[in-house]
Amino acid sequence: MNLSQRLMYIDTDVKQLLKDAEEAAGVLNRIHAVLDGQEWDSGTPAAIAEILIEAGFEIRAVEVEQCLTPLSKYGDHMTIQEFLESVECGAFIPDDGDGSWATEASYESGSSVWTDLNNPPAWATHVVWFNK
Repeated sequence: MNLSQRLMYIDTDVKQLLKDAEEAAGVLNRIHAVLDGQEWDSGTPAAIAEILIEAGFEIRAVEVEQCLTPLSKYGDHMTIQEFLESVECGAFIPDDGDGSWATEASYESGSSVWTDLNNPPAWATHVVWFNK
């Protein structure tokens, strides 16, 4: 291969590298837009995963239960419907405590139902309530 042919290959590789970098920057900019000024909530990882999947990345599925904390003796565990009814009648307000989305056996530590009260994650069936 002569020098001219080698330079052509290098030029092609550089162009592809620049194109890949531009596409990666676009993906990172979309992720940044999702997070900019926003607190993380239970939907944030899914939003980021969706952007990455659209960009052609393969995302390994993670079982929700692997990311949750087992219930303890602390906190009041109830269905989402029971919790929403309690909120509606004023029994639970943000000044009284905080709730986390939960299943029958575990909950999402560090999350707050107040962040997006009317949009629980698809996996959530319960709320665990912690008084202040």
